Amino acid sequence: MKKYISLFLLIPLMAYAHTPSFSGTWSYTDQVGDTVGGKELVLKQKGNSVTGVWNEGISTGSGGSGKLKGYIKGNKLFLSYCSDEGNNWYQPCPKYDNNISYFIKNNNNEIIEYNAVNNKKYKNFGRKIMKNILKLTGILLIGLFLISCGGKQENGKSGSSEGKQKVKVGTEGVYAPFTFTDGSGKLTGYDVEVVEEIGKRANLDIEFVPTPWDSMFLGLESKKFDFIANEIAKNPEREKKYTFSDDYLVSAAQIIVKKGRTDIKTLEDLKGKRVMTGVGSNYNKTLTDFDKNKEINYAYFDGNVSIALEEIAQGKADATLNDRLTVGYFTKQRGNLVEIVGEPVTKTPVYFTFRKDSEELKNKVNKALAEMKADGTLAKISEKWFGGDYTK
Repeated sequence: MKKYISLFLLIPLMAYAHTPSFSGTWSYTDQVGDTVGGKELVLKQKGNSVTGVWNEGISTGSGGSGKLKGYIKGNKLFLSYCSDEGNNWYQPCPKYDNNISYFIKNNNNEIIEYNAVNNKKYKNFGRKIMKNILKLTGILLIGLFLISCGGKQENGKSGSSEGKQKVKVGTEGVYAPFTFTDGSGKLTGYDVEVVEEIGKRANLDIEFVPTPWDSMFLGLESKKFDFIANEIAKNPEREKKYTFSDDYLVSAAQIIVKKGRTDIKTLEDLKGKRVMTGVGSNYNKTLTDFDKNKEINYAYFDGNVSIALEEIAQGKADATLNDRLTVGYFTKQRGNLVEIVGEPVTKTPVYFTFRKDSEELKNKVNKALAEMKADGTLAKISEKWFGGDYTK
């Protein structure tokens, strides 16, 4: 009988012993061009309850800070945030937002953030540790990277078993209808379909590498992939560092609001409003260039514009400045909940983005693009995804 009593008493102790510890300071930092962004979480855990503070921001715009609280269920940490400043995604303290993400601790001394709605991986937060350990980790990672590359793959020049040139393409995979994962788990979208057709014509073995937007240019520079397919527009800063294909779509930035709203038509009307914007995006730059006195309250999202449109549809945000083509796709999926207002703020061609040492690969892509424009294939792909030819 004692054996069974002892076992019974041990069960809750075993469960408690396997509860992961999230206490500590966790952070990430990313750089997109000359813009640096990041977030820090300071967590204090007591049993299955967690409290703490957070700080985030980017070097070219406003950030924020506030408090957090949460709970641990199984191996997941669910957090809710509030803002001390009111100039960001979260509710003003002491009112906390609903859980929009959860964290899982891995074996690499990191906590990984996932979207609580679609379970998509978002960010890896590392624990703050000593500089010498960071240096050692960096050396090991570089070594592993070189081993995995085998010293053979550079600038997309390695060959596959079928004699095709192996080319890795960076893309978000969460930016519908351009690049996203469908219900079956397959990567699809306008950009994906265009690249696949280019691969057929240029004899390229295409491999897509899903990458968060705020790590996209770092991935290109570190040769994680050979070019980017993600609705990239040119700007002077990017043209200094990268080279671009011929354009394959013409984007138009417009203000998007909840269906039926009439008080917002222009950028001027966004002052004092809560506006969703993607960190480091061209749309964010357009807003911040206009908003010299920082009168717009920015709420940042990472890549997936559907999140922004959903917030607007639910009345949690007032507007976003984004590609008009995203509205048609969102309407197909969710109904007539948002609408475009006012005139286009900008009309911008978009391009595939390459390192400057990739002229040979870029020329192959351009040759295939020219063929697709001439025979109408590119226009047909546009009509499939957007209901019209937006390639000119």
